[in-house]
Amino acid sequence: MELEYGGRRYPVAAGELVIGSAPGATLVLVSAGIRARHAIVRLLAPGMAVVAPGEPGAEILVNGARLGMDPTPLMHGDKLRIGGLEIAVSDPDRAGPTRVFSPPASTPPAPELPKARLVSLTDGREYIVDAVPFVIGRDATANLVIESDLVSRRHAELLAVPGGNSLVDLSSNGVSVNGRRITAPVMLRQGDVIRVGEADFRYHLPDVAAPPAGAERRLGDTIIGLQAVRRAPPIMDAAPAPAATEPLATLLVKRGQRKGERLEVRTPVTNIGRGEYNDIALPDASISANHAKLQLKEGIWVLTDLGSTNGSRVDDQTVRGEIALSPGAQISLGEVTLLFEPRDRGITRVSGTRELPGSAAASLRGAAAPEASWPRRLIVLLLAVLAVLLLAGYLLLR
Repeated sequence: MELEYGGRRYPVAAGELVIGSAPGATLVLVSAGIRARHAIVRLLAPGMAVVAPGEPGAEILVNGARLGMDPTPLMHGDKLRIGGLEIAVSDPDRAGPTRVFSPPASTPPAPELPKARLVSLTDGREYIVDAVPFVIGRDATANLVIESDLVSRRHAELLAVPGGNSLVDLSSNGVSVNGRRITAPVMLRQGDVIRVGEADFRYHLPDVAAPPAGAERRLGDTIIGLQAVRRAPPIMDAAPAPAATEPLATLLVKRGQRKGERLEVRTPVTNIGRGEYNDIALPDASISANHAKLQLKEGIWVLTDLGSTNGSRVDDQTVRGEIALSPGAQISLGEVTLLFEPRDRGITRVSGTRELPGSAAASLRGAAAPEASWPRRLIVLLLAVLAVLLLAGYLLLR
């Protein structure tokens, strides 16, 4: 594990690596607000390190998220920001050089603007969308690094456009938004779930209703202050967004710490677990950090267990793959019991809870097929009766 700053590399060896303004620090930084022993980086194992404040009140940001006093794991591709200076974390065993950007000393810092965020649905890590374009990929130069053979070096980009950010697919394996693979740039909305490889991220808009004056011009700048020449391609929506005023479904807690509460499901892909980063957080000890996923696929609600410790059940049936949910289905996650109540708008109601074999699309089409075939059977039956009556009339008239 190495830290890269100012064109130099600082190996994280046994013991501790000190970042601060003191002359004896391993990595000396000179900027306003940097303490003598500002941050401590410790190596736990090859390719695995943690960072923690070296003094009370020392501010450290990892990928734009402010740290507390507890040690925080560092991974290949993470970006540390201390006193306005950025330090890159890299693993020499992984390909791709890392570039380090530092703001010019003579340029006064621009006012901070509220920024969008990507939150990992696996470990809750937050990634601030603070670059134009914001690159997602396997290479260490990406703003969000995902270590997977399914992810291209530059897999996708977020581009600033009037009204927000658009997502562009640059890969061969594709990018999905809310479970649907995109084929053109997509305008991102609050709560959209982006899948890159096998990693899922929830998109969050900036925490203000409107940006301050001049924000649109500044969002068109690159992180080193030069005007971006890339033009955003035409925007196409992946799918209509659900109405913000009415939930798609609700979960009534029948057993657990939140007993009696009615939890609203407002997005077609909803993660449930103990971690605060989930769409629905259940604080019970029997719930895993990332326990299950509730998803609306082709008009049918399905539940998937995400490898939880205590498992998931629907109407006393263990969830092994995807299970279609009927209205009023009883969902058991660990020791927590939920009553599933979907809305009627645009939803195909299945007659009973059952596991969906095979691919999701094929199984969902199969689930809806019996109901769709009844009108056809009725027409065939009426035609057969009419043919018999005509034949009987012909024989009587002879």
